[in-house]
Amino acid sequence: MKKITNTPPSLPLPTLERLSALYSVLESAATSGVARLSSRELGRLLGYPAHLVRKDISLLLKYGNSHEGPGEGHRGYAVEGLLALLSRALGLTSKRRACIVGLGRLGTALLHYSEESFPEYEVVAGFDSNTNRLELISTRIPLYPAFRIPEVVMREEIEVGILAVPPEAVETTVERLKAGGIRGLINFTSRPLPPSEGVWVRTISLRAEMRVLSALLTAGNPSQKGDIT
Repeated sequence: MKKITNTPPSLPLPTLERLSALYSVLESAATSGVARLSSRELGRLLGYPAHLVRKDISLLLKYGNSHEGPGEGHRGYAVEGLLALLSRALGLTSKRRACIVGLGRLGTALLHYSEESFPEYEVVAGFDSNTNRLELISTRIPLYPAFRIPEVVMREEIEVGILAVPPEAVETTVERLKAGGIRGLINFTSRPLPPSEGVWVRTISLRAEMRVLSALLTAGNPSQKGDIT
């Protein structure tokens, strides 16, 4: 059996997840005209302690080899400066090319609202195994039958595949995407995807989140101080 050797990112995954949330908060603040925010204010908006905000930003500066980053100072962090630093760290300085596979209700919704839902990505193709369905969808994005995935992914230099296919179609779909040279997958299906050599996988499961929320509700009220590590 071939050993899977995904190389981890330079920043720890939990830190990346928090920095992604921080980016959303800063983006909203910048849109509202807010110039500076302290670690305490950021922590309140994010729902975790100020010291963790400072720790993450410190790691961010180290990751970027920056000795003159947007320090907090007595008035807080400069929102625009921190956003620029985050953009580089999260690889958001240019749009990545993506495709959506499975154009049922969820896939079609993602197709129609891709610019609003994930503006950092450019969806350049959609795929479905049902060719009749393709003829009924009105969109400016080119649509193809699923068997053409390897060819189109390679030709269009698509990095990310967004999966919205039935569980029984996942294995075939992933193999086709990998054959085209895909580098990352967003999995919206109900089937967990194991790690795959050379491909990053992120699973978004509403059912799993609802189970976690059910467990939290059973445990009682949330702590005011939070419990994030």
